[in-house]
Amino acid sequence: MFIGWAITHIEKEATFVSFSRRMRPETAEMVRREAEELADRAKLLAHHDQHTTPEDGLVGYKWTFAFGATPFEAIMPIGPHARDTAARIDAGKPRMPA
Repeated sequence: MFIGWAITHIEKEATFVSFSRRMRPETAEMVRREAEELADRAKLLAHHDQHTTPEDGLVGYKWTFAFGATPFEAIMPIGPHARDTAARIDAGKPRMPA
């Protein structure tokens, strides 16, 4: 429900970021640690705000971050990209002499 709300309010009150990339497990671990550090910083800043700002000056914000190795082939089969298919076709053609 929250993600749907965020998507419909992009560029107003919300941000939605979603992407998929292949990476080494070591890189994923580094990104995971950085996400945890960002969450810790946001919690600390919010705690400070709650102690220094009147209640009517505060706005509730929700953060959702899910990150993990994903078996893409099992979730959504992805066929070859058109450029890869074209490259295979071109590779099988005889080359013209220079």
